[in-house]
Amino acid sequence: MVARPQGPGFFVATGRLASAEGESTVGRKRGMARKGQVTTQGTSQTKSRSIMSIHFSQLNLHPQLVQAVTEMGYNAPTPIQEAVIPELLAGSDVIGQAQTGTGKTAAFGLPLIEALETGRKNTQGLILTPTRELAIQVAKALSDFGRLRGVRVLAVYGGQPYARQITRLKKGVDMVVGTP
Repeated sequence: MVARPQGPGFFVATGRLASAEGESTVGRKRGMARKGQVTTQGTSQTKSRSIMSIHFSQLNLHPQLVQAVTEMGYNAPTPIQEAVIPELLAGSDVIGQAQTGTGKTAAFGLPLIEALETGRKNTQGLILTPTRELAIQVAKALSDFGRLRGVRVLAVYGGQPYARQITRLKKGVDMVVGTP
């Protein structure tokens, strides 16, 4: 799975496109749902469902992920998380947009962590960010989300000795967060 934060308020992650309006937008302009709705566009059909207040445990996430998120003080997913997490868990490609501070990192990060087979030597997830600061921030958040599952995250960016980054990559990490 690949996720690319595209600057303030926007990200792209790998499947079918989904959309929601209001606090968050997922998908394309064409076929948008009304406020409070999420629409998934498949090849031949469009499905809609209402976005309602639920708990992270209802999103089919690993219990350790739910525990980590709950321990971080989050009880219910935000609209972008509620719209995107099920789509990414189903293998859909998603383009998401939401205001700063609405939980976009968790929206793409939790499904990415869910899909990992921890302890493997090879990298299984790649997140590309536009800035070094965002790479560091996303790597920390993903480490926090995945700590109970033993997820290993490495931020790769310029201005830091490459030898240290290469050594960590050779030892094996589950996810790399980097910037060009």
